[in-house]
Amino acid sequence: MILFFSALAFAEPAVNLEIIPSRVEAVVSQTGPYGNLGDIFANIETWISDYGWHPTERGVALLLSNPTAVPPHLLKSEATIPLNVYGNILPVVPPNDYGLSLRDSEPILVLSTEQMGPYDAFAPAYARLHRAMANYNLSFTGVSRELYHNSPINTDDKDLRTSVQIIVEPIGKADVGVYVGNGGFDSGVVA
Repeated sequence: MILFFSALAFAEPAVNLEIIPSRVEAVVSQTGPYGNLGDIFANIETWISDYGWHPTERGVALLLSNPTAVPPHLLKSEATIPLNVYGNILPVVPPNDYGLSLRDSEPILVLSTEQMGPYDAFAPAYARLHRAMANYNLSFTGVSRELYHNSPINTDDKDLRTSVQIIVEPIGKADVGVYVGNGGFDSGVVA
């Protein structure tokens, strides 16, 4: 028996350079295991629906600590959900039990790749992103993002789809056009 394998069957997912535009985010900061973020996302969704606001995409975790260098109980992260607050002025948020607030986030530059499977199996995706940085002449800012396209509540672990991203900045002289919140393009990232 002769077996033929397609090179595509073993190809790694693509790594893309993306600009995340400025946006309004509902956010809560936490110190502790990254596994706690699921409950925090549920609280954010409840809170924003109470105000009649609508998410513009799924939840995004900002991972601010290196889990290989920091103990789980000291990991810093933020759970964020980009949303439409229907206006040009950031509303004042009353005190709440969730520790939630709103913020205007600046545009950012990310390297991004898709990952299928459980959340504890992202190491290959992060390795792929770090290998690709040299091709783009970029440096890692130390902050990672994970955009969750579905939920572990109603999705098998093997079918979870996540955009794994690292926030980057150009090395040397570069000028990257960034779409700004008030419309149009501007020179947003200059090194």
